[in-house]
Amino acid sequence: MILEEMLKDEYTQGKAESVLELLEDLGNVPQSLREHILSETDINLLQRLLKKAAKAETIHQFEVEYASLVSKNPDAPQK
Repeated sequence: MILEEMLKDEYTQGKAESVLELLEDLGNVPQSLREHILSETDINLLQRLLKKAAKAETIHQFEVEYASLVSKNPDAPQK
């Protein structure tokens, strides 16, 4: 059980870092956004964020879509 939790934590951390890596290609990622993404533990939400980050043309566009996704996911950390 502990090993499963450790693997899940590593997987979610990797997804969050991938989202940030894509966003950094668009410019400077605000610290608050960075912290919210890194604190996310919902794997399904992180997968959606990864896809949104890959398609985003600006960080602002991603932030708007991120806010929309978070509002639909009550378990996610709020901005």
